[in-house]
Amino acid sequence: NESHLLMGAREVSGLSIDYQGSPAKTLLRHVPVEVPVNLIYGTKPFVVMMASPSNLEDFALGFSFTEGLIESPADIRSIDIRQIEAGIEINLSLAPDKMQRLCPTVFHTSTHPRRFHDDQ
Repeated sequence: NESHLLMGAREVSGLSIDYQGSPAKTLLRHVPVEVPVNLIYGTKPFVVMMASPSNLEDFALGFSFTEGLIESPADIRSIDIRQIEAGIEINLSLAPDKMQRLCPTVFHTSTHPRRFHDDQ
């Protein structure tokens, strides 16, 4: 059961040893989990980061703002979070002008888009 991944912690058992002569005790502890989180803008994978998989919308918003990809939360049209076998994917759809800046060759707005052979 991988449901603990979306909560950011898992329960593990361990031993508590008292070096003053008391017997060892079995304890249960919650241990933070970090998983690969892939941030994808439109169809463009942008970065994979190790993160605790909680508050992922806030994580995506903060990352996007800090990297200068957005200027305000209103620049994000949607956030889709999916758990996959390898970790978590966060797909963000940004306002068209922000996507244009992020991926100028993919989101070309000219009526005459450049083709690869135009450079030759």
